[in-house]
Amino acid sequence: MRVLESDISQILEDVSKEDLFKECHEGPMKSDQTRKTFFKKSFSYVEPTQLYLGADAAGRERFFQYVPIKQTLRSLLNQSVVKDQYRQTKMKQMSQFQLDVLADVKDGKTIKDNTLLKESPSSLSIILYQDSFEVVNPLGSGKKKHKILAVYLTLGEILPHNRSCIDPMQLVLLCREEDFRFFGQEKILSPLVADLKDIEELGFETKDGSSLKGTLIAISGDNLGSHSIGGFTENFSKSKNFCRYCMIDRDTFQRHPGKLAPKRTLENYRECVEQLKGGQYIVNGIKFDSIFNNLTHFHVCSPGVFILYNYSANLKKKHLWLRMIRIIVDAIRAHCPNPTKAECSQIAKNVVAQYPKSFGDVTDEGDLLGSGYTSLLNQIKTRYLSTTLESRVFQDRSYYHYWRRNQHRQRVQYILDRTGQCPPASCVRRALDRENTWTTNRPSVESVLLAWAPCQELSPVADDPLLISAVVLQNWKGLSIKNYEGKGKGVITTMKFKMNQVVCDYHGAGETCRGAVILAEPLCIDAQNFPCICHPEQDTYGRRMNHSRKVNNVRPLRVKMHFPDGQRECVLFLALRDIGVGEELLWDYGVRRSSFHGEGRDVAWLDD
Repeated sequence: MRVLESDISQILEDVSKEDLFKECHEGPMKSDQTRKTFFKKSFSYVEPTQLYLGADAAGRERFFQYVPIKQTLRSLLNQSVVKDQYRQTKMKQMSQFQLDVLADVKDGKTIKDNTLLKESPSSLSIILYQDSFEVVNPLGSGKKKHKILAVYLTLGEILPHNRSCIDPMQLVLLCREEDFRFFGQEKILSPLVADLKDIEELGFETKDGSSLKGTLIAISGDNLGSHSIGGFTENFSKSKNFCRYCMIDRDTFQRHPGKLAPKRTLENYRECVEQLKGGQYIVNGIKFDSIFNNLTHFHVCSPGVFILYNYSANLKKKHLWLRMIRIIVDAIRAHCPNPTKAECSQIAKNVVAQYPKSFGDVTDEGDLLGSGYTSLLNQIKTRYLSTTLESRVFQDRSYYHYWRRNQHRQRVQYILDRTGQCPPASCVRRALDRENTWTTNRPSVESVLLAWAPCQELSPVADDPLLISAVVLQNWKGLSIKNYEGKGKGVITTMKFKMNQVVCDYHGAGETCRGAVILAEPLCIDAQNFPCICHPEQDTYGRRMNHSRKVNNVRPLRVKMHFPDGQRECVLFLALRDIGVGEELLWDYGVRRSSFHGEGRDVAWLDD
């Protein structure tokens, strides 16, 4: 191509400069440490502070992480995007707005009446969000042990569509939930509350040198977390006063679900706190005074209630609303089995025009907000589709018969699970008689007996390297020796075992062929010499298991295993059922007091 050597070198050099792989392995991106240093310099990084809590119940030192909120706010306002949205929001608040439309949190009466925001309109509106999350498998043994409580921060001055995303949220605090319950919210949240109080009274210095104040306007979270932060009861199923918005009691709520009770206010909250000082554990659903009430311009009862609670007195009862929807849809189906979208839309318009206050929202003053057309149209669509699908499924007998067969099979298995292995007909009949709610598709005794089948064969263990290693080394997992007063040592579980899972083995030297023939047994293990000769310094678990004829939870099984020195038989213990943590392992020795022809009458534990 007659390209000059200098041009080729220049092209290669230019391409090399843009090589992503090279860029990632040279300069600031070449290692984990250099990347972290680059991120801290290039982005608005606020380093968290580790704070000491003390020792927990087990004597272990505990800490939690706190990100200083002043530095976080200063870092946020250094961003041009946040600054622009801050100015845009403040300008919008000064303009005229509709009094009866709630478009954002700042349109509410509580925020408008906030003293600091009225006296200093440039002040920041701080919103906290708290929630707990699992960092390990929530179904395993680590459930709740490593659960983390997190507190996040966002600003009311950020535009609503950005505030609803995760990215603008800033981390404030991380703490183990167990530590939060053990040490209490006052010890963990006090640094955060102290900074918030300082921001309320003195403010913080921004990048341009000006001082800016701020106040907490809301704490978001789920129901349980909000009750915990606010000092309210967390027992929703049994507590008398279970609502953090009003003073309704459980009996009144169950008798009259639509009744409005007196709202919780700062005054009645403080009265309950005063009564708590007299020694009571809980007063009207309040357990303690929240630490956030130490703030000047915020109280856990001041954020106000959610919109639907305010309007619930003006809405129709739910069952009447649903009944009206059913009547409308039934009338549509009677005149037009397959209506179009335009026809449904026209019907909804006619209904709301004729009955405007039946489907629209109404203010406390009686003013109508909207017609309710969109809500009614969506309800009509949902109801029509559900009734149409139900009729189609009912008409399609293949689906119906499939469901019936499935139900019958599950009911048969349900009875088998409650009657044990190879159940007699009388037990099956009694189990069926107890299920008096099965009026149709009821299995017969014969169908249950025919469905019974013995347990499947165990998976082959002859060549299982883990089992072979456990038998040879006697390093069985999940077991421990415990001393029982009155009967000596026994074996308990420190982990869960599933049914038919191998627990351990009965370890010992096997009898010779001649000895086994004399004893008339296919396999005999010497139970006299203890400990066994191959593990003289170990307390083998199988030899320490106690006897029980009635509540045994393991059974012995003779198997042939291929050990490194050749094939030989051994006795493994298998779980008869699912065994939980802390249960004693018991097996049936196979002997009774009657086995000794009168000589063992005083050994009563053999028949237990």
